[in-house]
Amino acid sequence: MEVSASKYLMAVSILTRPSNAQTFEKSLNTGLKQEDFDFALSHGVEDRLWELHLKINNHFRNQLKNFRDLKGKKKPVEQRKTAKLYLDFIKTSQRFYRGYIQSLASQFDGVPEIESIANRFHLEASSIGSQLQAKPGAREALLQSFHKTLVRLGDLSRYRETELVKKGKEYNWGPAIGYYDLAITVWPESGMPYNQLAIIANMDDDHFSALYYLYRALCAQEPNPTARPNIEMELKKIQALEEDWHNSNWSSLAPAANHKDQKLGLASKLRFLVLHARLYNGCSFPDHEKWENDMLSCIAADLKTGTFGSNVLTKMILVNIAAEFAAGERIQDALDLPEHFYAFYYSQRLNIKTLTVLLRLLQANYQNLGDQTGSSFAEMNPIVQCILPALRHYSSWMLIRAKLLSAQLEEEFFKVEVQELWRAYASILTLLNNASHKDSIIMVHYLLEEDEEVAGSKLFDDDLVKHRFNLQGSLVRKPKWHNQGVERHHPNLEMLGRVHAFIQDGHTLAKYEASKHYKVLFPL
Repeated sequence: MEVSASKYLMAVSILTRPSNAQTFEKSLNTGLKQEDFDFALSHGVEDRLWELHLKINNHFRNQLKNFRDLKGKKKPVEQRKTAKLYLDFIKTSQRFYRGYIQSLASQFDGVPEIESIANRFHLEASSIGSQLQAKPGAREALLQSFHKTLVRLGDLSRYRETELVKKGKEYNWGPAIGYYDLAITVWPESGMPYNQLAIIANMDDDHFSALYYLYRALCAQEPNPTARPNIEMELKKIQALEEDWHNSNWSSLAPAANHKDQKLGLASKLRFLVLHARLYNGCSFPDHEKWENDMLSCIAADLKTGTFGSNVLTKMILVNIAAEFAAGERIQDALDLPEHFYAFYYSQRLNIKTLTVLLRLLQANYQNLGDQTGSSFAEMNPIVQCILPALRHYSSWMLIRAKLLSAQLEEEFFKVEVQELWRAYASILTLLNNASHKDSIIMVHYLLEEDEEVAGSKLFDDDLVKHRFNLQGSLVRKPKWHNQGVERHHPNLEMLGRVHAFIQDGHTLAKYEASKHYKVLFPL
């Protein structure tokens, strides 16, 4: 055990002596044993090591900030030297953590997530003898260690941009975003990478993406501890910017918004953001219903013109569902606050109305495909292709909320909206069912992109939607579409798979009393 301790604790001294980094890398490559990993885990070595990285990092950042406050007019030589030392520190730290990833991948067998990411890093396997089989129960610890390492690599890449890129130059967030995305792939249950992605979005004044990532951080199985206050802070920013956006006729997201994808469907995004900022506290406001209807009309118009694609629509739907979920959690936390109940009701009504609009839009664009079969049936128009992946989330939401939606047919607050929802739902199910044919049914046996996106979220953690994420009749998670050995369907066939899954969800919903109010033609 002394050897294990020395190997890990050597890193602490190396960080204060960067010139010796290569010595440690050689030591790491001589072999990472199971007892090494066990020692590090039991003594919190990884976290202590990162804390030391952060202390050194903060020291450099404070020095660079002091130079910037002087606007470079004093001590320019010292500023350049400090910037170079900081860059060397970042690079050395990145080499260390990438080396750690390589060591994990080369030493432990039977963890495909680690091997897959190591291959994407183009890391060469070390020449250390045979691999060790991960001990029973160790797989989760290995994945979490790998996940934390990827987040830290993302943080280091982000610090490099924020501290060393000159003012006025565009940030290159690619490496940082790449690491955070890989961290999500390895351990989707964690909200930490989403929180870090929100930081980047805020740096670009992309409030739409920032709010999306913060809700994802909150609704993860392991929520980021600061997610809720960060959401509230972000919504206050949006409220503060509302007047500026209104005065500019919704023509700009923020002064620094210079990315093309931020400007797609901008008017819809801004109305969407303002509505969520107003609904969060459960307070009604003048022209509330008109605002909702105008926003939904704007979204429908953008979908018809192809102004934004499935990615933007999916984010909107997930924010809607997450806002309702978060309001429900706040009710549980503080039962004596009526504004939390109103926040829940308003958020749920927004989901009901949004889904109704999408169902009607889907029906209008699917109508002409009703008599087609085979491959031509799969060639759906772009609007249908945009809606179907996003609608998959709402289909799961309906399964989970079906009993509540049935009960709300008797409530005045929801009655009209819920009736319209069930009517639209019955109509599109009838159309899809008549248009589909048993010989053209496509079963997708892997996680589609939108499924993988929410696999670690609490939003759909319900037995009624387990079939979406697990193999049929099993508790085993479906493989990811990009896993080695998975043969992916053509995109058109994936769309047909989504249609089939939507119809199957309709079969499940048919047992609820509310759906019986409207005629749905199911094959028996």
